[in-house]
Amino acid sequence: MSLVKKYQDKAEAVLALCDNLSIDFDIVIQQKYTHEVFNGSNIRKIELFAKLVHLRDLEPRFEQYLISKTTSKQLAHHKDSRNPLHYALDLIIGWLSEDIIFYFLESNGISLRYFGKDQQREILTSRDVSADSDFVISTKDTDFQLELMVDWNNYWRRYNVCNVRASKIDKLIHSSGIFLGIDAHTGDCIFYHFHKEIDHGWEFEKSHKPFGGKSVWSLKGVSSTSKSIEQVVNELLSL
Repeated sequence: MSLVKKYQDKAEAVLALCDNLSIDFDIVIQQKYTHEVFNGSNIRKIELFAKLVHLRDLEPRFEQYLISKTTSKQLAHHKDSRNPLHYALDLIIGWLSEDIIFYFLESNGISLRYFGKDQQREILTSRDVSADSDFVISTKDTDFQLELMVDWNNYWRRYNVCNVRASKIDKLIHSSGIFLGIDAHTGDCIFYHFHKEIDHGWEFEKSHKPFGGKSVWSLKGVSSTSKSIEQVVNELLSL
Protein backbone atom coordinates (compact mmCIF):
# COMPACT_ATOMS: atom_id res chain seq x y z
CA MET A 1 0.00 0.00 0.00
CA SER A 2 1.41 3.39 -1.00
CA LEU A 3 1.36 5.96 1.77
CA VAL A 4 -0.94 8.97 1.57
CA LYS A 5 0.86 12.18 0.66
CA LYS A 6 1.21 13.42 4.25
CA TYR A 7 3.22 10.34 5.20
CA GLN A 8 5.11 10.21 1.92
CA ASP A 9 6.28 13.73 2.76
CA LYS A 10 7.21 12.71 6.31
CA ALA A 11 9.19 9.73 5.02
CA GLU A 12 11.02 12.02 2.61
CA ALA A 13 11.70 14.42 5.50
CA VAL A 14 13.37 11.59 7.46
CA LEU A 15 15.98 11.38 4.70
CA ALA A 16 16.23 15.19 4.57
CA LEU A 17 17.01 15.17 8.31
CA CYS A 18 19.76 12.63 7.68
CA ASP A 19 21.18 14.74 4.85
CA ASN A 20 21.28 17.84 7.06
CA LEU A 21 23.18 15.89 9.72
CA SER A 22 25.42 14.07 7.18
CA ILE A 23 24.14 10.70 8.38
CA ASP A 24 23.43 7.52 6.41
CA PHE A 25 19.92 6.37 7.35
CA ASP A 26 20.66 2.77 6.41
CA ILE A 27 23.65 2.59 8.75
CA VAL A 28 21.50 3.89 11.64
CA ILE A 29 18.82 1.22 11.23
CA GLN A 30 21.29 -1.56 10.42
CA GLN A 31 23.17 -0.97 13.67
CA LYS A 32 20.01 -0.94 15.77
CA TYR A 33 17.47 -3.22 14.11
CA THR A 34 19.17 -5.90 12.01
CA HIS A 35 18.11 -8.70 14.36
CA GLU A 36 14.96 -7.13 15.80
CA VAL A 37 11.38 -8.34 15.20
CA PHE A 38 8.13 -6.92 16.56
CA ASN A 39 6.66 -8.78 19.53
CA GLY A 40 4.27 -11.56 18.59
CA SER A 41 5.19 -11.47 14.91
CA ASN A 42 7.86 -12.39 12.40
CA ILE A 43 8.02 -8.83 11.06
CA ARG A 44 11.59 -7.55 10.95
CA LYS A 45 11.79 -3.99 12.15
CA ILE A 46 14.57 -3.06 9.75
CA GLU A 47 12.52 -4.27 6.79
CA LEU A 48 9.42 -2.30 7.75
CA PHE A 49 11.40 0.86 8.53
CA ALA A 50 13.49 0.71 5.33
CA LYS A 51 10.50 0.18 3.04
CA LEU A 52 8.51 2.88 4.81
CA VAL A 53 11.23 5.49 4.35
CA HIS A 54 12.80 4.51 1.01
CA LEU A 55 9.77 3.17 -0.88
CA ARG A 56 6.98 5.11 0.91
CA ASP A 57 5.15 1.81 0.97
CA LEU A 58 3.68 -0.71 3.42
CA GLU A 59 3.16 -4.36 2.63
CA PRO A 60 -0.32 -5.64 3.60
CA ARG A 61 1.14 -7.71 6.45
CA PHE A 62 2.87 -4.62 7.86
CA GLU A 63 -0.31 -2.58 7.61
CA GLN A 64 -2.41 -5.31 9.24
CA TYR A 65 0.05 -5.70 12.11
CA LEU A 66 0.21 -1.96 12.85
CA ILE A 67 -3.56 -1.57 12.76
CA SER A 68 -4.00 -4.57 15.07
CA LYS A 69 -1.79 -2.83 17.63
CA THR A 70 -3.52 0.55 17.50
CA THR A 71 -7.27 -0.08 17.24
CA SER A 72 -7.89 -0.07 20.99
CA LYS A 73 -10.41 2.55 22.10
CA GLN A 74 -8.17 3.18 25.09
CA LEU A 75 -5.67 4.82 22.72
CA ALA A 76 -8.22 7.39 21.52
CA HIS A 77 -6.78 10.10 23.78
CA HIS A 78 -3.36 9.63 22.19
CA LYS A 79 -4.53 9.21 18.60
CA ASP A 80 -6.52 12.46 18.56
CA SER A 81 -8.15 12.58 15.10
CA ARG A 82 -5.74 10.11 13.48
CA ASN A 83 -6.87 6.68 12.35
CA PRO A 84 -5.03 3.65 13.81
CA LEU A 85 -2.61 3.29 10.89
CA HIS A 86 -1.64 6.96 10.81
CA TYR A 87 -1.11 6.92 14.58
CA ALA A 88 1.25 3.95 14.15
CA LEU A 89 3.12 5.66 11.31
CA ASP A 90 3.64 8.77 13.43
CA LEU A 91 5.03 6.61 16.22
CA ILE A 92 7.48 4.91 13.87
CA ILE A 93 8.63 8.14 12.24
CA GLY A 94 9.12 9.56 15.74
CA TRP A 95 11.23 6.54 16.71
CA LEU A 96 13.39 6.92 13.62
CA SER A 97 13.96 10.61 14.30
CA GLU A 98 15.12 9.74 17.81
CA ASP A 99 17.50 7.10 16.45
CA ILE A 100 18.94 9.55 13.93
CA ILE A 101 19.51 12.26 16.55
CA PHE A 102 20.89 9.76 19.05
CA TYR A 103 23.39 8.51 16.45
CA PHE A 104 24.39 12.08 15.54
CA LEU A 105 24.85 13.31 19.12
CA GLU A 106 26.75 10.20 20.20
CA SER A 107 29.00 10.49 17.14
CA ASN A 108 29.80 14.04 18.23
CA GLY A 109 30.93 13.10 21.70
CA ILE A 110 27.68 13.55 23.64
CA SER A 111 27.11 10.95 26.37
CA LEU A 112 23.45 9.98 26.30
CA ARG A 113 21.02 7.10 26.68
CA TYR A 114 17.44 6.40 25.67
CA PHE A 115 14.91 7.18 28.38
CA GLY A 116 11.36 6.95 27.01
CA LYS A 117 9.15 3.93 27.68
CA ASP A 118 9.01 3.23 23.94
CA GLN A 119 12.76 2.76 23.60
CA GLN A 120 12.24 -0.92 22.75
CA ARG A 121 10.30 0.25 19.68
CA GLU A 122 7.10 -1.62 20.43
CA ILE A 123 3.68 0.01 20.20
CA LEU A 124 2.60 0.59 23.80
CA THR A 125 -0.79 0.12 25.37
CA SER A 126 -2.57 3.21 26.66
CA ARG A 127 -1.55 2.34 30.23
CA ASP A 128 2.14 2.43 29.29
CA VAL A 129 2.17 5.60 27.18
CA SER A 130 3.85 8.41 29.09
CA ALA A 131 5.26 11.90 28.66
CA ASP A 132 8.76 10.77 29.59
CA SER A 133 11.59 12.57 27.82
CA ASP A 134 13.36 10.82 24.95
CA PHE A 135 16.96 10.89 26.21
CA VAL A 136 19.11 11.48 29.25
CA ILE A 137 22.29 13.49 28.68
CA SER A 138 25.08 12.55 31.10
CA THR A 139 27.76 15.00 32.21
CA LYS A 140 30.54 14.67 34.76
CA ASP A 141 28.34 16.36 37.37
CA THR A 142 24.75 15.35 36.67
CA ASP A 143 22.17 14.07 34.17
CA PHE A 144 19.70 16.10 32.14
CA GLN A 145 16.52 14.92 30.48
CA LEU A 146 16.24 15.90 26.82
CA GLU A 147 12.99 16.10 24.87
CA LEU A 148 13.30 15.93 21.09
CA MET A 149 10.82 17.34 18.58
CA VAL A 150 11.15 17.42 14.79
CA ASP A 151 9.34 19.78 12.43
CA TRP A 152 8.56 17.66 9.36
CA ASN A 153 6.69 20.21 7.22
CA ASN A 154 8.25 23.66 7.81
CA TYR A 155 5.48 24.59 10.26
CA TRP A 156 7.81 26.50 12.57
CA ARG A 157 9.17 28.66 9.76
CA ARG A 158 5.77 29.29 8.18
CA TYR A 159 4.06 30.34 11.42
CA ASN A 160 7.09 31.40 13.49
CA VAL A 161 5.87 29.33 16.45
CA CYS A 162 6.60 25.94 17.99
CA ASN A 163 3.87 24.20 20.01
CA VAL A 164 4.76 21.46 22.50
CA ARG A 165 2.46 19.40 24.70
CA ALA A 166 2.34 21.05 28.12
CA SER A 167 3.00 17.79 29.97
CA LYS A 168 6.36 17.44 28.23
CA ILE A 169 7.51 21.00 28.92
CA ASP A 170 6.23 20.82 32.51
CA LYS A 171 8.49 17.82 33.12
CA LEU A 172 11.46 19.66 31.65
CA ILE A 173 10.80 22.68 33.86
CA HIS A 174 10.55 20.47 36.96
CA SER A 175 13.74 18.55 36.14
CA SER A 176 15.76 21.44 34.65
CA GLY A 177 15.70 19.54 31.39
CA ILE A 178 16.46 20.40 27.79
CA PHE A 179 14.20 20.88 24.77
CA LEU A 180 15.72 20.28 21.35
CA GLY A 181 13.66 20.98 18.25
CA ILE A 182 15.01 20.37 14.74
CA ASP A 183 13.63 21.41 11.37
CA ALA A 184 14.09 18.31 9.21
CA HIS A 185 14.38 20.33 6.00
CA THR A 186 16.87 22.99 7.11
CA GLY A 187 18.63 21.55 10.15
CA ASP A 188 17.81 24.73 12.12
CA CYS A 189 17.35 24.04 15.83
CA ILE A 190 15.46 25.30 18.85
CA PHE A 191 17.47 24.71 22.02
CA TYR A 192 16.21 25.54 25.51
CA HIS A 193 17.67 24.48 28.83
CA PHE A 194 15.02 25.07 31.48
CA HIS A 195 15.94 26.01 35.05
CA LYS A 196 12.91 25.34 37.28
CA GLU A 197 10.91 28.05 35.52
CA ILE A 198 9.47 28.80 32.10
CA ASP A 199 11.84 30.82 29.93
CA HIS A 200 10.87 34.07 28.27
CA GLY A 201 9.02 33.55 25.00
CA TRP A 202 6.99 30.48 25.98
CA GLU A 203 3.23 30.99 26.38
CA PHE A 204 0.70 28.56 27.86
CA GLU A 205 -2.44 27.61 25.94
CA LYS A 206 -5.00 25.56 27.85
CA SER A 207 -6.61 23.95 24.81
CA HIS A 208 -4.91 23.70 21.41
CA LYS A 209 -7.17 22.28 18.71
CA PRO A 210 -4.43 20.74 16.48
CA PHE A 211 -3.30 18.76 19.56
CA GLY A 212 -6.75 17.32 20.14
CA GLY A 213 -7.61 20.04 22.64
CA LYS A 214 -4.64 19.25 24.89
CA SER A 215 -2.72 21.98 26.69
CA VAL A 216 0.46 23.26 25.07
CA TRP A 217 3.37 25.57 25.67
CA SER A 218 4.05 27.70 22.58
CA LEU A 219 7.36 29.33 21.75
CA LYS A 220 6.75 32.46 19.69
CA GLY A 221 9.36 34.07 17.43
CA VAL A 222 11.13 30.83 16.54
CA SER A 223 13.03 32.43 13.66
CA SER A 224 14.88 34.76 16.03
CA THR A 225 15.92 32.02 18.45
CA SER A 226 17.06 29.26 16.06
CA LYS A 227 20.55 27.82 16.31
CA SER A 228 22.68 25.58 14.14
CA ILE A 229 23.14 21.95 15.08
CA GLU A 230 26.84 22.73 15.61
CA GLN A 231 25.89 25.34 18.22
CA VAL A 232 23.65 22.77 19.91
CA VAL A 233 26.47 20.24 20.08
CA ASN A 234 28.80 22.84 21.61
CA GLU A 235 26.20 23.78 24.23
CA LEU A 236 25.64 20.15 25.17
CA LEU A 237 29.39 19.52 25.43
CA SER A 238 29.71 22.52 27.73
CA LEU A 239 27.16 21.28 30.27
